[in-house]
Amino acid sequence: MHLARPYFSEEFTVAEEAVKKNLKKDPRIKQWLPELAQRLDKASPFSLETAEAAVRSFAEEKGEKAGLFINAIRAAVTGQIAGPGLFEILTTIGQASTVSRLCKATEWI
Repeated sequence: MHLARPYFSEEFTVAEEAVKKNLKKDPRIKQWLPELAQRLDKASPFSLETAEAAVRSFAEEKGEKAGLFINAIRAAVTGQIAGPGLFEILTTIGQASTVSRLCKATEWI
């Protein structure tokens, strides 16, 4: 249940490896997570397609590979470095939880 907890609860363990590898990889991530949260908050309807489009367009605007953001978002919303497809995760936990967790993750950086 430990690995599944982020999919069912707002209280979950954050792996230090996920923070180190995906949230502290680039110092700009701390600034970018709230921006991503705002972008995803505006995605309407919130779906796999709109979430993916929002993240990929954000990466393009920042001149970075989408993987940098995909990995950072995964760490922020699940506390893990691996798992199911990111956009499936986001739509499973929902828009409000996604946005909230992205903002909260800046505390870990």
